[in-house]
Amino acid sequence: MNGFLNKLYIGGQWRDASDGGSFDVLNPADETVLATVASGTVEDAMACLDSAEAAFADWSARSPRARGEVLRGAYDLFVERIDDIARLITLENGKAGADATGEARYAAEFFRWYAEEAVRSAGHVGMAPATGARIIVHQKPAGIAVLVTPCVVFLIDPLRISRIVSCGIGCFFPRSSDIAGHSGTGCVSAAYFPSRQ
Repeated sequence: MNGFLNKLYIGGQWRDASDGGSFDVLNPADETVLATVASGTVEDAMACLDSAEAAFADWSARSPRARGEVLRGAYDLFVERIDDIARLITLENGKAGADATGEARYAAEFFRWYAEEAVRSAGHVGMAPATGARIIVHQKPAGIAVLVTPCVVFLIDPLRISRIVSCGIGCFFPRSSDIAGHSGTGCVSAAYFPSRQ
């Protein structure tokens, strides 16, 4: 498969696994190799964690509008690549072309939805039930998130990535064998780091 990176995305750069390990992603219909992708190690996971933690202060300090614009850029890139993403879904999961395209379009909408929701980070004012004291809830990024996704659920990555990124939280997740699912990661990174793609 051309046009999709088969490396680990760590610290704003695509790179091979620290031990050079990789695994094949197979077409379930005929077991041909669709791609050979990097197989991350514990060291790679720790590097991801360190990178996400280092980027957290800058990312969480960005305005909701700026985070929303990154997500909108990810949506635009995802839609631009929709045919390639749908083809990957078909090859990896055996879905009919129309179903794969519909699933990819649905996934893209998570980026657009949360791009618009990023600016609606509202707090809450209420009263304590026992004392009547005023309770003010101010929502703010609390830290980074580790996302673990089953390899067969394509829609989960765009949903969780867009929701978390819109709130100003940095995230990383172990790579599954799902190439199409990581298209969302590529779109977010291309929108945020256009010169590195």
